[in-house]
Amino acid sequence: SLDLSLSYGYNEQQNEAGFVSSQKSYGWSGGVNFSWPIFDGFTRRAEVENARLGLLNDQANAKQARLQVLRDVENTYTDYEYNLYLLELIEDDIETARLNFERSQSAFRTGQINSTEFRQAQLQLIQARVRASELKIQAKRAELELYRLGGLLITRQKE
Repeated sequence: SLDLSLSYGYNEQQNEAGFVSSQKSYGWSGGVNFSWPIFDGFTRRAEVENARLGLLNDQANAKQARLQVLRDVENTYTDYEYNLYLLELIEDDIETARLNFERSQSAFRTGQINSTEFRQAQLQLIQARVRASELKIQAKRAELELYRLGGLLITRQKE
């Protein structure tokens, strides 16, 4: 370590008797002190080891974060593909429910089925359409999550 010191002093002394009756002293004084420890109790070795362990810990945390992001991307992509697959299937269900409703509607007009059966056909068509809407929303959410995880979901300011 290196220590520097600098000071300014002023001293005045008045004596009632004696050879020197008054004395004044003033001026600058300074000093430099340099020290080098011969033995530091192995603290430097411990500090180096702690820094090395801290670096290893940070590297492990970074690797874990990368793996978590990769896992999240894979899971979200799987959800996205699954929702798109279900959406294709539900389109067939909607078409089947629509055909069933049209057949039930004509059968209801001719009196072949009662109002409860007709209402059931209506509900099946509505439920199929609602399920398709829900799947579209889930697929869009998964798509947006993929954009977010990929860093592509950034708001742009007017240029």
